[in-house]
Amino acid sequence: PKCGTSFLFKLLTSHPRLIGPTNKEYCPYVKVPEHDFFADFPRYGRHARKEDYFARFGLPLPGRMAVLGCINSLASMALHACVAPHLRFQPKYIMSFRNPAEYQWARYNFWTNALDADQRDPKWTRANSYRTPEMFHELVAAGRSITLSRYSEDVVHSWIQRIRMVIEIVGREQLLLLVSDTLGSPATHELIAAHLGIDTNFTFAGQRVNSGARIAYHGAGTVQEYVPQAGHYEVSRFKPMLNETAELIHLANRGSCCTMLKEFSVDLRCC
Repeated sequence: PKCGTSFLFKLLTSHPRLIGPTNKEYCPYVKVPEHDFFADFPRYGRHARKEDYFARFGLPLPGRMAVLGCINSLASMALHACVAPHLRFQPKYIMSFRNPAEYQWARYNFWTNALDADQRDPKWTRANSYRTPEMFHELVAAGRSITLSRYSEDVVHSWIQRIRMVIEIVGREQLLLLVSDTLGSPATHELIAAHLGIDTNFTFAGQRVNSGARIAYHGAGTVQEYVPQAGHYEVSRFKPMLNETAELIHLANRGSCCTMLKEFSVDLRCC
C-alpha cells in the first residue's frame, strides 16, 4: 500500500493484452469469496466451481493474460498454490516499493490512526482529520515509547521478509521488483514488458492514482490530473515532511535499505 500499486494496476490493465478484475484489491481468501472473485473478470462469466474456471483459464486465451490486483502477498501466494497446478504457464509477479520516509509520511496523511476521532470506514483521512509535519515528527521521534509506533518501525525489514517468501514459493525469475517513483518512466515500462513477454503498448500513463494528495482523491479508482508537489497533502495543509523526520526514519531503516540494495538491487535512497 502507498507504493504505487493503484497506478501499476491501471498501467497494466491499460495494455490490450492484459485484463483484470473490475476492482483492484479483490483478494481471494481475504475480502471476497473465490466464486465472486473469479466472476469479476470481464467476459469470463460466472462459474459455480473454481475447477470450471481453471479449466477455461488454463486453455490458451486469445492473446490475453489476466492481472490480479491483490496487494496482499500472503493471499496472492495462497492463490498461487491453488491456481498454479491448473495452468499451462507460470504466473508472473510484480512488487513495488518506496523510500521508507516517503512511505510513512504518505500513510500518515492517507489513513486514519488511533488518534483520530473519526474512524468511519473506509479509514481514510477526511477534512476533520488533524495532520501536521510537527505532529508526525513527534510520533516518529517517540518510537516504541508510545503504542502508535508504526511510523518509526523498520518497515523495509518486513518488505524483505515478504520478498524472500515470494521468491521461495514462485522463484526469483517470476518476480519483478520496482520502485514506485519510477513506475511512469519508459525504462520501467520496458522492464515490465520484458517480464511479461509483451510490448510496451500501455495506454495509461502520466496521472496519479489514489494519491490522497487531495482529500477527494482516495480510492483505487481515482485518477488525479493535477497533483500538488510530491509529498504535499491537503490534509496537512500541503506542508512537506520535516527533513529531520525523514532522517529519523532513514536511520531506523538504513540497515534494511542496504540489504534491499545488495540482495535485490532495489535502491530506496536510504542506504
